[in-house]
Amino acid sequence: MLGLELRRPDLPVERVDVEDALERVVRRLLGIGLSPQRLHNQRIGLGAGRGTAAAPVRPALVGAVVGVAGVVAALTFGAGLGHLLATPPLYGAPWSAALAVGDADEASAVTALAADPQIGGVARGSFDLPGDGEGRTVTGYAFEPLSGVLSAAMVSGRPPRAADEIALAADTLSRTGKRVGGRVQVGGPGSAVTMRIVGQAVFSAPDDLRPMADGVALTEAGVQALGLPPDAGYRQLLVRWSPGQPRPAVVQRLVDGGADIFTPAPPPEVSRLDDVRSVPDLLAVFLALLGAVAVAGGLMTVVARRRRELALLRTLGFTPGQTRRSVLGAGLLQAGLALALGLPLGITLGPVVWGRFAESLGVQPTALIPGSVAVVLLATPLFALAIASLPARRAGRLRPALVLRAE
Repeated sequence: MLGLELRRPDLPVERVDVEDALERVVRRLLGIGLSPQRLHNQRIGLGAGRGTAAAPVRPALVGAVVGVAGVVAALTFGAGLGHLLATPPLYGAPWSAALAVGDADEASAVTALAADPQIGGVARGSFDLPGDGEGRTVTGYAFEPLSGVLSAAMVSGRPPRAADEIALAADTLSRTGKRVGGRVQVGGPGSAVTMRIVGQAVFSAPDDLRPMADGVALTEAGVQALGLPPDAGYRQLLVRWSPGQPRPAVVQRLVDGGADIFTPAPPPEVSRLDDVRSVPDLLAVFLALLGAVAVAGGLMTVVARRRRELALLRTLGFTPGQTRRSVLGAGLLQAGLALALGLPLGITLGPVVWGRFAESLGVQPTALIPGSVAVVLLATPLFALAIASLPARRAGRLRPALVLRAE
């Protein structure tokens, strides 16, 4: 029977049965559903300690939370960037192809395209139209729906439908100091016309790459109201079919008959983003390693500074396996808290950061929560176990007698 002898000069000898006292504590803990090992998991994982046993538990936990939040936010930002690069309507090209046909062939081409059930929309697009808005030079675009639904790519509001309606890109709105719902004076060779701003648009020309956040969208009637000559800019037929489908046979027949075809190409701003497409993923890896280093360093310090506590527990009955599991449990506890706090933070922060970035480009801030977030949810506990395995082995190899003798 293990016991301690407590002696004071003026009192008789009293023996305290440590095993009985420990058993009473264990029964109380089990009565509230908390085992001694789980209690120690919490002490290692969350308890900062005092004096020489103090350990950087809180900084490690903060590092883990920041790591999880940063990884999720970076993955969300990367998903938004990938979606932008893969979705031409977001950068101003809501068509599948642009066809350059002669004026004499346009009517027959429109008839053939409109009759094909695979074609979802046909419009006449006019590009590189000269003009000015509030005294500043702007590039004009005009869209005239001919079949189905196909118009300018809108960020907010709606496309122009009347001769006195107009949509401006983000930079043009900023330069003119206007807002959607206001009015702007647009000038052409013939006259200046005051038009109502009905939306914010983003532009992409089929074969003449220009800034997507600069320009104005008009109707054909609006172009005529400005007095632009018939040969101003250039015109093409814009055709839309279902994404991912092969080129319809009617389009291929027009190409075989001599029509030039242009597929959507990203504007310069979007093309430059393709060069840094891997940066969010690299940032996610870096932040994951940062969180791992914080947790690993915290657990190693805890084991080093609480050697005496671990040795006492071994003396009181903890096995080496229980000691190792205490440290592993502390790692899992920190991982669980990091997920509970960092996951909602990252899911909230990622779309906000991407939205601000998309708005600076002048495109619609479409945020996506990628499926890789589920991987983070599943991989974090496994990652935590791997990180905690080294300090757990060190804790399990402690020799209580040597530690207590040194203390």
